[in-house]
Amino acid sequence: GGPQCCCCTYSGVDTTASGHHHVWGAMFFVLPYAENQAIYDQFEQYLNGTKWPNAAGTAKTAGVGFVPWSNGNTSVLNDTFYKPLIPFYHCPSDGTSKQLGGDVMARTNYNVNLGDNWQYNYQKGNGVFRGMFGYLAWFDMSACSDGTSNTALMSEQVIGANSNTEIVTTVTKASIKDGAIRHSGVVASPQTCLSYQTGNEVSGTKFDMWRGRTRFSGRTIDTGFLTVLPPNSVSCYGWNPTSDYYASGLMAATSNHSGGVQVSRVDGSVSFISNTINCGDLTTTTAPTTGKSPYGVWGGLGTRNGGESTTL
Repeated sequence: GGPQCCCCTYSGVDTTASGHHHVWGAMFFVLPYAENQAIYDQFEQYLNGTKWPNAAGTAKTAGVGFVPWSNGNTSVLNDTFYKPLIPFYHCPSDGTSKQLGGDVMARTNYNVNLGDNWQYNYQKGNGVFRGMFGYLAWFDMSACSDGTSNTALMSEQVIGANSNTEIVTTVTKASIKDGAIRHSGVVASPQTCLSYQTGNEVSGTKFDMWRGRTRFSGRTIDTGFLTVLPPNSVSCYGWNPTSDYYASGLMAATSNHSGGVQVSRVDGSVSFISNTINCGDLTTTTAPTTGKSPYGVWGGLGTRNGGESTTL
């Protein structure tokens, strides 16, 4: 048993929405295995019913279902499914002030390993996923030829600045952990993203404060990280309003711990990964699709089948 996928459509939910809108993530599917069967069952009840779970109980519209975040037609579902704080998804070190506020959806401090391909981790047709999860894709232990003790499964993320909307703003200075750089198109290289950072701050560019929001979503910027940039670095994502909206993501693992992040591996072990872990050549302009990761020990920890098991 276990979650069936990281990023996938769910039978009966909204499959008419474009781009990422109907994509459900691992945090949703893990509910029954994390002592939250009741919440999962409640969603199933609403999903299989014939009426919207709102105060009026109006009939469902044909072809329209649920999305991984608050749906305007489902006020009751908001209160019972999207909004409740689930301790399992929340790191005490991040506090609760950013969890609710004016937002109907509680957030998550945990994300899944998408590997080291930062150019094609959010593509419908040509996605390349070298980690254990990906867009409309998941991988079991049999696909982990590098070894379960040598492959990352999940890590931490600091929740973005509290907001109930996707705020994008030009900032003078902001903490790198508050959100992600919104880049026009895919960044030229990981170093391009890292160059936005000075110390623990970013400045002078568009900044999206969405990290950790929508805990049931499969979007890269919500619940995924890449083993490319060092832990506690700036994050970036590509944005294309004429395509899939979010084209790609170069999301760093972040935490409030001093000097690094906690990472769980596929074998169930947890280890502390330092901010100074070897990350190889961040100037590479083409993301890897096969073979050994160019991003050093950190990149090797992210790939499930790159052949780096002897280096870790």
